[in-house]
Amino acid sequence: MHICIVVYAGLIMHTKICAKCGVEQGLGGFSIDRSRKDMLYPICRCCESKRKKKYHRNNKEKTAKRCKRYRENNKEKTSKRSKEYYENNREKEAKRNKKYYENNKDKVAKRVKEYLKNHPEKNRMRNRKRRAMEKEVSEIYTALDEAYTKDLFSHKCYNCGSKDNPHIDHHCSLSSGNALTRTNAVLLCKPCNSSKGAKLPSQFYSPDKLKKLEAMLYP
Repeated sequence: MHICIVVYAGLIMHTKICAKCGVEQGLGGFSIDRSRKDMLYPICRCCESKRKKKYHRNNKEKTAKRCKRYRENNKEKTSKRSKEYYENNREKEAKRNKKYYENNKDKVAKRVKEYLKNHPEKNRMRNRKRRAMEKEVSEIYTALDEAYTKDLFSHKCYNCGSKDNPHIDHHCSLSSGNALTRTNAVLLCKPCNSSKGAKLPSQFYSPDKLKKLEAMLYP
């Protein structure tokens, strides 16, 4: 609700005529413009809204570039504003997202597939979280934890030394209810990871390797 009283030329104004549509409206129908004598924008909010929408429709690329540039130059501000809006409109946003997904399933699936293809580490983290949830195990293993594990094992398989895309493996298996943590994460290549499966560490590693591994995990 906009309540506005303007004194112009010694008179108290209660209404104003829009310079665009010519309709006389209450002062709340106009935006504040301190550069003008009556402190009000000459075009009513309704006409201004229509003008902006028309401009955006006719200048989509230009508008998108400007918005992108603004977001890049004001990351903290836009992030804070988006977060506040989402917190205050959770139900509305959930309905909007659900409606968009229902109307664009193929488009969303394609976008997710491309993203995961270009970010394999994100895909692995996503799959790990899904498996942990299926086993009802509370697991918080972050990207920083993954980087720590990779550095600890020099970015190569602990068992055979291969550097061919090694994976993060549970030292003590997830199927036994063990969450992935810095002290329960080992780097293994795909063949070694598959070979280990849900075996106990003592069933997979030689005694010497197991002793050395546990010394690394529990320094």
